[in-house]
Amino acid sequence: MENSFVSRNLRRSIGYSDIYRYDILSNEEIRKVTINESITQLENGTVFNGFLKSQLINDKKAFIVSNATSIPVLKLLSENLKSVYSVKASNRDTIIPLLKSFIQENTSYSIFRFDIKEFYESFDRQKVQEKIKSDSLISKSSLRVLELLFTELNRINSKGLVRGLGISSIISELMMKDFDLKVNENKNIFYYARFVDDIVLVCSPTTKRSDIISNLSQMLPTPLEFHKSGDKTYHSKLNKTNNTIPKNITHSAEFSFLGYSFSASNNVNQNDNIYNLRKRHVNVGISKNKVNKLKNRLRQSFIKYLCGKPPMGTDYEELLLRLKFLTGNYYLPMNNHGVRIKSGIYYNYKHINKMSDLDELDRYLRFLLFSRKNKLSRRISRSIPIDLRRELSHFSFKKGHVDKKFHKFSMDELKIINRAWL
Repeated sequence: MENSFVSRNLRRSIGYSDIYRYDILSNEEIRKVTINESITQLENGTVFNGFLKSQLINDKKAFIVSNATSIPVLKLLSENLKSVYSVKASNRDTIIPLLKSFIQENTSYSIFRFDIKEFYESFDRQKVQEKIKSDSLISKSSLRVLELLFTELNRINSKGLVRGLGISSIISELMMKDFDLKVNENKNIFYYARFVDDIVLVCSPTTKRSDIISNLSQMLPTPLEFHKSGDKTYHSKLNKTNNTIPKNITHSAEFSFLGYSFSASNNVNQNDNIYNLRKRHVNVGISKNKVNKLKNRLRQSFIKYLCGKPPMGTDYEELLLRLKFLTGNYYLPMNNHGVRIKSGIYYNYKHINKMSDLDELDRYLRFLLFSRKNKLSRRISRSIPIDLRRELSHFSFKKGHVDKKFHKFSMDELKIINRAWL
């Protein structure tokens, strides 16, 4: 059911996450003024004029909303589209255990992983408008707001859907619904999951890579296309498991998906035996890219400290905050429904069964603190006394994961923490 663009509904659309991002919305009186301005600008068609500011995120051009008056209108449009199209975002914590379960099956099968090239930027806004108009599911007022949004995107020469806006995720999902339905109808596909632009399939062992690429490409909304090569694609065939338990486990398939690494062998797991049905030996760890990202954030945390006024004072306190954040667990700021979301080294990687990646991160932290062969480590050693470095070495990714160590951070502290790697 849709909500009309009136003061009451616009006010309700402003959630906790919006107040966290935009300080002026924390004041009740300013929120009222903002809502009134939103209604006035919506009536005269200027609510989205110049409302975006561009920035680079992971070397890709993204946008943030710089004009607070457009936020409630944009959020209410997003809610209306999500409601009428029954859009539900894929859940990473549902996908990963299901994928692991299918990979553990001791029958033969093929694994495919694909990635859609320039996902958000590739959608044709004209085709989006045509689909939504022809579906006749949203009201004329919501359709007008969508047209005002796309008019502004045309004015700034933005490609496709804007990366960084929540509404882009909702529109992309409604545009991909037919694709998801068609893939799930294929009887040769045992398991299919898509998280935004990342796709994984477990198929019959006779499935050819060329055939699956051709079939999926024909189903994609025009002009979307897959990456044809590189680490964005993967294919491997696994045979029926050998029921003998070998001395050494060799892995026949290794790939990463949604921040996890998967290693599957043709051997059974001697420790996983339910009703005499042995499962395939599968290791699940943290993907190499995510391990490297955490290492980079460790480096940036120390570099930020060294750029301050060592050895003590607020810079050292900020370093402690960042190490707690990286090696522990915490609540994210509340979302628009007031739900507190748990995050951190355990909650982001709760499905791993391989601890060596956490050991590697702990070794890297000690390397930064005590190595004499690394330039950054030598700077750290000169700036932080040995007794404090020994205290810092007690921070542990593995302990944070195993013990589910939890820390509380205020909104201001989270902003301070993130300054080191923005």
